[in-house]
Amino acid sequence: MTLLKPVVLSIFLLASCNKQRAFNVTVAHGYTGTVSLTCASSADADTQAQVGDKGEGSVACPTRSSDLHVYRDGKEVAPHDVTWVTTGDNIVSAVKFSVQP
Repeated sequence: MTLLKPVVLSIFLLASCNKQRAFNVTVAHGYTGTVSLTCASSADADTQAQVGDKGEGSVACPTRSSDLHVYRDGKEVAPHDVTWVTTGDNIVSAVKFSVQP
């Protein structure tokens, strides 16, 4: 029983470290086209960004490529042609994708 606690704790820590982060991006009303985001900062947490009507912005990004969720007019839409631009040590520096009608 005493060995069980460290094993359970280790499994919990490994599972929480490997959690895929979410990057939630909200685009402008009715927006279609290319979205190009430059990462002004990064965080090892779920992150959110708002994009204006030109589809560009300097935002806080997740440290690593993440689950990308795009919202337009309150509904989730599928991003297309997603590109995670990273540094040599895989830290996200920009994200590009397109939103279709």
